[in-house]
Amino acid sequence: PAIFQYPTGTDVWTPIAPELAAEGRRQHQDLLNARWFGVLHGIGRLKDATATADAQTDLSTLIRRESLPNGRVQLTPLVDSYFGRVRTALLMSLASVFLLLAIACSNVAGLLLARTARRRQEWAVRRAVGGTDGAVVRLVMVDAAFVALTATLAGAIAAPRLVNAIHFLDPTGLVAAFPIPIDRRVIAVTITAGMVTLIVAGIGPCFHALRMAAADSISLDLRHRPSILRMRRWLIVGQVAVAVLLLASAGVMARSVSRIHRIDLGFDPERLLFVHGVEPSDTTRERHDAAIDRLIADVARLPGVENVAGVYRAPLQGPIGLDSRIVIEGDPLARESWNRHPPVNAEGVTPEYFSTMRIRLLVGRGFTAADGRDSPGVVVISDSLARQLWPGQTAVGRRMLSGFSLRAPRDAAGRLQWETVVGIVADVRYREIEQTRFDVYVPVAQADAPVHDLVIRTSGDPSAVAASVRSVVRQLVPSSTPTTKTMTSMLAEATSVWRLTLIIIGTFAAFAVLLSATGLYGLLAYVVEERRRDIGIRIALGAAPGQIRWLVIANAGALVAVGLALGVPAFLLVGSAMRSLVFEVSPTDSFAVGGAVLLLASVGMVATYVPAWRASLVDPVETLRAE
Repeated sequence: PAIFQYPTGTDVWTPIAPELAAEGRRQHQDLLNARWFGVLHGIGRLKDATATADAQTDLSTLIRRESLPNGRVQLTPLVDSYFGRVRTALLMSLASVFLLLAIACSNVAGLLLARTARRRQEWAVRRAVGGTDGAVVRLVMVDAAFVALTATLAGAIAAPRLVNAIHFLDPTGLVAAFPIPIDRRVIAVTITAGMVTLIVAGIGPCFHALRMAAADSISLDLRHRPSILRMRRWLIVGQVAVAVLLLASAGVMARSVSRIHRIDLGFDPERLLFVHGVEPSDTTRERHDAAIDRLIADVARLPGVENVAGVYRAPLQGPIGLDSRIVIEGDPLARESWNRHPPVNAEGVTPEYFSTMRIRLLVGRGFTAADGRDSPGVVVISDSLARQLWPGQTAVGRRMLSGFSLRAPRDAAGRLQWETVVGIVADVRYREIEQTRFDVYVPVAQADAPVHDLVIRTSGDPSAVAASVRSVVRQLVPSSTPTTKTMTSMLAEATSVWRLTLIIIGTFAAFAVLLSATGLYGLLAYVVEERRRDIGIRIALGAAPGQIRWLVIANAGALVAVGLALGVPAFLLVGSAMRSLVFEVSPTDSFAVGGAVLLLASVGMVATYVPAWRASLVDPVETLRAE
């Protein structure tokens, strides 16, 4: 589909060997044969889709054979890497559909059980005059088929409109990228769902109809055969359990989205505009840097622009970036030292970058115009990296080799070209919003990679200056193809999977609560109707209306309590499936569970009110006269 890009933002692919060769010439290194150059992403197709583990073993053996004892390879299916949380969200949505279908089936089964009970004398009469079991089953299944067929047709008619609604609500854009036509497959699934509903909802009523047909008395009284009532009660218990499962899941996602919106990104996202693709093509590094300097100066003069800075790669553009290995002063000067510390996210930035992004400077200084190509090498590192490399010590003034410097690790005389840490800044959510990485910032004049993106702080709405910025970029760099995005839109894209999951599960949870409340109301109305004689006798013997209402409420409360007692442990068991989707919240968050329990208990009490009120209004005289 048109939306598919891998890596994110890629439009053109080139052979890697010439790129590495050119990069090596700039670094005075043979990168094609350099064994320390080991951070690469590759894509391959396996002969056997199930042979991932074997391929992992073979590649690990190959790396060891190539004298890379510290090298490692990690195979990940592309579908997991690209879709990741979206796939998990869609699988959870599918599970929610089945759970909601189960609630609907139980409601239909409860309805059919009530209809079957009201026809109990008919079943006994039919058996008495020679009716067969098959005839009884057919009559019950006709009722079930009518409900299932009506629902299937309604679903088929509503499906295109629901798809359009999903297009409108989907924050990820995946639904628009992957069309969902109402084709033969969808129709087949719809028919299958209708048949499953028919069978599941009809089994219980058929069984009880046959039992009543086999009774030896036409005056069969349901009060002496409580099995139907027991089954309907268990159906309600199951509905409440499923509803609490979905509602608690929605609560966990809601808390995750809330945490994401309150997250400290490490920079100020307000009034921030990013421009991607500003680098000139087919030019030397000196001309490239000069063109970027002119571009920054011209953009800074535009109305509505407060600050402008250049950066190798702007934040929140996906998990792929430029990893760099580091060596700190004091490490053994050996090849293996490059694997001694974790890889870091490396960024080449202009001096205005930290002030434009409003990244907090914690210790030391940022970069200045004096930090040029021929000046001593300097770096600014993130707070977490400073604590990782020099725990309990002062990092400013320490020296390191970042592997991202334009200089080679050694000069022509063989002397190490150290880079001095001149500042420490706050951690930034750079590649992915859910986690921070160790960051190393290098002055772009000293960085191995030039400026590709601009970051612009505006005085008003950043969208208002986007067109002017693109126009300036095209005038100064005709070979560029600039694209602009506001930080607001980038954050929306970065959080879209969580919001999509919340929308889907929240919608299903709302329907589950509604269906459960409807089922509970129907059951209580049925119980009140069937027990009118009992209620009338109680009132005749002096029971107050409040006592009658409490009798019905206690009956409903017991059902809801059992459903909650089953649903909460079920959620705690399956909550781990949401682990990859939640953010800074436990998959079994107690607040989400407590909120789901309170909401369902409240809804249950509301659904109980009308049947309880009607029970308290039963006229004992009319009831006993009817008996």
